[in-house]
Amino acid sequence: MKILQIASIFPVKDSPMENPYVQQFVAHYAGKYKAEIVVIKPVSYLPKVFVPFKGRKEYWAQKRQVCRKGSYSVNQIDITVWPYVSVGSVSDLHAFFSSLVYGRNRKKIKQKKIESFDLIHAHYLFPDGMIAYQLHKKYGIPYILTLQQELRFLKNSYSLRWVKKIIENAAKVITLSPQMAEGMKEKGIHRVQVVPLGIAEYFFEKKQNVRPLTGKREKLKLLSVCNLLPVKNLGAVIKAVGSLPEKEKIDYTIYGTGPLESELKALVTKWDLNDIVHFKGAIENKELPALMPAYDVFIQPSFKETLGLSYFEALACGLPVILTENTGAYELIKNKEVYYSVDPHDPVSITHCLQNILSDPESLARKAVQAPEAAKIASWEGFVEFFHERYREVIKK
Repeated sequence: MKILQIASIFPVKDSPMENPYVQQFVAHYAGKYKAEIVVIKPVSYLPKVFVPFKGRKEYWAQKRQVCRKGSYSVNQIDITVWPYVSVGSVSDLHAFFSSLVYGRNRKKIKQKKIESFDLIHAHYLFPDGMIAYQLHKKYGIPYILTLQQELRFLKNSYSLRWVKKIIENAAKVITLSPQMAEGMKEKGIHRVQVVPLGIAEYFFEKKQNVRPLTGKREKLKLLSVCNLLPVKNLGAVIKAVGSLPEKEKIDYTIYGTGPLESELKALVTKWDLNDIVHFKGAIENKELPALMPAYDVFIQPSFKETLGLSYFEALACGLPVILTENTGAYELIKNKEVYYSVDPHDPVSITHCLQNILSDPESLARKAVQAPEAAKIASWEGFVEFFHERYREVIKK
């Protein structure tokens, strides 16, 4: 079986900007099933002349650096970079520029003998799904489409026309985002299946150093593990902790690095929280199962998350989670007593949430007991098996 993965979010070494989901999926799949896998990574960039008008100079410089890579490998998986010009924040323009990626990188199709592949799996609508659609039209290769939370492309007529065309020609359409599935239904598209993402098996192994679930706590230990990006909304958490009348009862630890690190540290100093909030830097994912059970609550009030893999990792380690309704994880656990919901745009709602936890530790204890079972909604074994069966169905047809 020869499978072409098209993934604009496939990570590049030393870049904190990409989601590791596709890399983890490919690694788990290749580890379980025999298949030849090649990855196309479309990478958008801006010509230098336009960067001053868009800002984020360092971000676009990093993008250009990735484009210059041409190709590289990760764990013996071949990754080819397909550069293209785009302003990703403007939906209709991004859809238009996505339609040009195929033509610009046509020579690489012959170099990789892409026409010989049995199946394409595209992991985003634009440009991943667009490229899959164009390859399908040219070579007749069937494709599976995995949608992320890409609701913005449903809001204007130009990109929506392309969305419908890409989905109509896909052999299977899956999404990790319940919100995306609902958005599609509102546009009359009903063939989208929701599938929860998998987390590493080691999160389900026996945990050590678990804190007592009941009894007097010296401090409520909060934990965040994420890239320090605006979407994660950790600034609101810092402000919420700073506003607590009993902030001395909070101990808040942040693992991760990213563009907002300096800004968040400055905010901690401004709110006089240097003895309460601790930045620990980057951490390997495999280290988390031993570390997480020493904390009480996982907090990440993101403005949006396609799914939010970290919530399930925390739940597997016995940590109830504080999240927002703008996450895919919320839709999957909303009927389970393992979470607290807050408004990402209102730090006061986070403050009230923390006050409620401090005043009702027994409720926290009940949620912690149920958390590992709720985490089983997501497991890599089930996720990989699901897609293997879909691959076989599509190729057989």
